Amino acid sequence: MPLPGYLSSLVWGVGVGDDGPEVSRRVNTTDRIAFLGTGAMGGAWMRGLIAAGLTRPDQLVGSDPDRDRLVALVEELGISAVESNVTAAAGAQVVVLAVKPWLVVPVMEEIGPHLADGQIVVSIAAGVP
Repeated sequence: MPLPGYLSSLVWGVGVGDDGPEVSRRVNTTDRIAFLGTGAMGGAWMRGLIAAGLTRPDQLVGSDPDRDRLVALVEELGISAVESNVTAAAGAQVVVLAVKPWLVVPVMEEIGPHLADGQIVVSIAAGVP
């Protein structure tokens, strides 16, 4: 099912320039997307991206300390899975932090030194301190 133009344009990489927020680049439907955390929110986002036709399962990789939950998503959706957040983020154009709010800082400290220029990091955690 084709996606309406307005919906396919909703996901952007945004940075802060000298004059305020600016779009660095648009997220493409061919980008590899890493989900760090595959619980309720991470799993829902992956299901939604696939159902909307924005991505294919082979473009998604997940990491999660709960191995059973991760294996269940692999079986359900056909995504790739890795044990390490750093490994998941490596090679991904978009990294989605789908962890509890109190884990955002530790996860960023873990992956931060390994992120490449141009990678987009998105947090879907609410109420991050």
